[in-house]
Amino acid sequence: MTRKVSMAAASIKLGLSEVLEMGNLDAKLDWGYAVDHVEAMWRMLQADVPEEYVIGTGKLQTVRELVAAAFDCVGDACIMPSQEGFGIVYLEAMACGVPVLAGDADGSADPLQDGRLGWQVPHRDPEAMAAACIEILKGGDK
Repeated sequence: MTRKVSMAAASIKLGLSEVLEMGNLDAKLDWGYAVDHVEAMWRMLQADVPEEYVIGTGKLQTVRELVAAAFDCVGDACIMPSQEGFGIVYLEAMACGVPVLAGDADGSADPLQDGRLGWQVPHRDPEAMAAACIEILKGGDK
């Protein structure tokens, strides 16, 4: 679903499509960070005795939040300075030539490669976020 939404947002931005059809926008999902899930799987394999496990972040986000984040990232800038973003959205925004700003505690901001490919700011520092936004809107390079 994440790929569908991010591709649709990019396609609409580029004029290749006009519509994104979705089901229940209020459905809540646990969009975990893939690296964390792989680590959890590895830890399961280390157990001496097989057990049943549930893997999740414990943080639910609605499909509506994903769609909003995707479309926020195909305007003049993609600004998601929280602790939780959607990595594929950052990639799609960069593919459209849209500058990306992410919070430094956001595991899904890995595509920014520690700030080398996009703006990364402390997620709880409004002044840093504002300064980065101003630089992005001025056409500053990152």
